[in-house]
Amino acid sequence: MNEEQKSRLEFLRDASRNRKLSPEGRVELSQLHKIEKQEEINSIGVENYNWLTDLLCRHDPIKLTKFDAPKDEYEYEARMILSEIKKLNEAPNAGQLLEMIHEVFVFAFGIETAGRLNAYFEISEEVMTNMEKLR
Repeated sequence: MNEEQKSRLEFLRDASRNRKLSPEGRVELSQLHKIEKQEEINSIGVENYNWLTDLLCRHDPIKLTKFDAPKDEYEYEARMILSEIKKLNEAPNAGQLLEMIHEVFVFAFGIETAGRLNAYFEISEEVMTNMEKLR
C-alpha cells in the first residue's frame, strides 16, 4: 500500500467514525481495507496466519461455533497475535505468551466475553510449540 492509499484509508476511516461516509466511500474503504489486510498477512506469513487461524477456530475460545460464526471469525486475532510475536526481540516465555494471547482477545471482545486467562492455556501451548516457525 503506497502512502497515498494509506492517507486515503485514514481519511475514510475518520469519515466512517463520524458517520459522514458516502456509499462510494464505503466501497473504497472496504477495498483499501482488503489491501491493508492482505499486506499484513503477507508480512506475518500466509502459512503462519492460516495455521493460527485454524488453531483458534479449533479451540474456539469465545464459543462462536454455537452461533454458526464464519470460519474467518478469528482472523483478526490471528493477525494481532502474529504481529505481536513478530515485534518481540526474543521468544516470549509460556506465561508471557499466554498473557499476550489473552490480551488480544480481551481487546477484541472485551473482558466479559474473552473470559479467564486459563481458557487460553491450550492455545498458548500449541503456539509455544511452534514458536520457531512463527517468528
